[in-house]
Formats: sequence, C-alpha cells, structure tokens
Amino acid sequence: MRTIALTQTPQIEVISAVSAANQSVPSVNGASGWFVVGSLYIPVTAAARLEVVGIVSGAGLVMNARLFDMSLAAPVGGTDVNIDALIDQRVASGRVELQGGHIYQFQAQLLTETPAFGIVKTATLV
Repeated sequence: MRTIALTQTPQIEVISAVSAANQSVPSVNGASGWFVVGSLYIPVTAAARLEVVGIVSGAGLVMNARLFDMSLAAPVGGTDVNIDALIDQRVASGRVELQGGHIYQFQAQLLTETPAFGIVKTATLV
C-alpha cells in the first residue's frame, strides 16, 4: 500500500534583491567612512540575510559591509560582514527581519592609513 500526501502552502514569499555591481570602495583614514554601494525598497516585512561578494586590494586589509535602514537612520544589527581576500570572497550575515515599507542601503568601508581600495562585486538580500 502506498500513501501519497500533498501539502499545500497558501503563500510562498521569496525575497531576493541584488545591487552593487562592481562598486569601488576607496580607503579612508578615520573612524568611519561608509560608502553607499546600492539601495532598495522592501515593500513587506521579511526575513533575509546579506550576502556580499568582494575583494580588497592588498594583504592585511579588511573591508566591512552592512545593511543600513534609511527609514530608521540606523545600521541593521546582525548584518555586518568582513571581506579580507585578494580574490572573490563570498560572506553572509545571519538572518534578520527587515521591516516592510523601509528603504535600505548596502554600505561598505575600508579603513586604513595607506591608499587602498575594495570592490563590492555584488550585494544581495536572500
């Protein structure tokens, strides 16, 4: 005897937004120097994580990336990621809840006293 069950889901919601195609992030010598590498509007509240692919221009450098909520004028906690590779590196934050009706920015910074740069190849919410 075989039993076949069908599960119906009344609604499936997928959030995926891509921004920041090959955005250069120049180094800054200071306490903070966030560059906007993309932005998007989230129409409904949803859980997502930030995924970034990027590189830095030299050994020992670290580029930070995060999601920033423009509606609250504050960074989104739990979305900070670091890139420290000279070849494409993919990093992801933990899942966070994004509020519907808010505008979010993808931001990156590279703090160093010497001239350098990072490149955010893609920044994605999944």
